[in-house]
Amino acid sequence: MNQTADRSVVSSADAPAAIGPYSQAVLHSGILYCSGALPLDPQTGDLVSDEIDSPEAGLNGFESALAIYKSLKSSVARSLSEKRLPIVLGGDHSISIGSVAAACDHAPEGVRLLWIDAHADLNVPGTSPSGNLHGMPIAALMARGSQCEGVPDEQWNRVQNDLISTPLKREHVAWIGLREVDLGEQEIIAE
Repeated sequence: MNQTADRSVVSSADAPAAIGPYSQAVLHSGILYCSGALPLDPQTGDLVSDEIDSPEAGLNGFESALAIYKSLKSSVARSLSEKRLPIVLGGDHSISIGSVAAACDHAPEGVRLLWIDAHADLNVPGTSPSGNLHGMPIAALMARGSQCEGVPDEQWNRVQNDLISTPLKREHVAWIGLREVDLGEQEIIAE
């Protein structure tokens, strides 16, 4: 760890090396800022494919994503219970399934969510053209049904059962910056 007066650069041989002039992570004023959202093999620097889950097995990257969402929900819930403001930064906005779910549980009278994105992220497994969870976080938080059967439906039910105790209400969500919205998502937004 390299240290200056106001920050510490954090590095590890067990994580992918930073690309260019960047650091793997920086600790500043008690907040850890992480880099390296790409899944790179630390030894070779090669991009790692998602071999844990395959599209035939259901939603892309499901087991890995679910573990991250659960861990994040627990961390945010702990911060909120300690009356601390959690600040969550991530490379994939589906992590909001964990962070916003914790906020909804903490404030059951209703969290208000302002979603700033080009996409509404209201797809469910049965409407998603890609099967990627990053197009589904708002639908998950609203506890919308999967609209499908089989493995993707079972996985979606695990998301709902493991993470969504207090669903986000449709009337408590607003979007800014939408430019690419699927037909099914348009119908939900119009509700």
